[in-house]
Amino acid sequence: MSIFVTREEIEAIDPLLWKVLPLQIRERLPRSLTASPLNTTVLRRAFTMLRPFLERLFQRLGYEEGEPWPQWKLLAAFYLIQEEVGPATLFKVGRQIYATMPWPPSVRSVTDAVMGLDPAFRAAHHDAPDALIGAWRVVEAVPGRMVIESSTLYPCHLEEGTITGVCDGFSNERPRAALLMNRRPKRDGGRVTSFEVVYNPRTDRDRDTPHQTAPTSIDGPCRSQSRESAL
Repeated sequence: MSIFVTREEIEAIDPLLWKVLPLQIRERLPRSLTASPLNTTVLRRAFTMLRPFLERLFQRLGYEEGEPWPQWKLLAAFYLIQEEVGPATLFKVGRQIYATMPWPPSVRSVTDAVMGLDPAFRAAHHDAPDALIGAWRVVEAVPGRMVIESSTLYPCHLEEGTITGVCDGFSNERPRAALLMNRRPKRDGGRVTSFEVVYNPRTDRDRDTPHQTAPTSIDGPCRSQSRESAL
């Protein structure tokens, strides 16, 4: 049996789902991986105004309450949200993930938080290998600027929201997030999306205490920037 979910299995859940999934991930959905049921809580928090839609979506995908998600079905949920409700809603869901979560005591700056994205992602997916689930990789980190690449199977708009939610928690450093266009992002058929976070670096004495806060000035998908790669 293949380690990836087949087209027949995907269309058995929903005949329209195959067409909704991006070409570059349709045949890369791992069969055996699971994701934390915490994702259900995050979705419900973000969908307070669209709860009936969300509950129908859970039923449509055969989600069992309180159980881990088959990871491919969670991915399908996000792509169906993007298709049927729109990318702005998906951005909101991503932002909710980190803007309202309690941060570990060791995370005291936006640098700590960005560096912690990959460990948090891995923990939520039970340390699945990169080859199956992808990763968040910091490719540049200098005072005041970080570049991080996502090779996960999740939609770009969701991850733009995730990066913005990280920035929300450290507003004292005035972080700003941007989607970089030095390589083709996942939304345009690529397999890796690059993000830049620029901020005002702080000394250890001034390091932020992460907080739940109102959104920063970024209230939609990250602004795109066309830049040559410095790597």
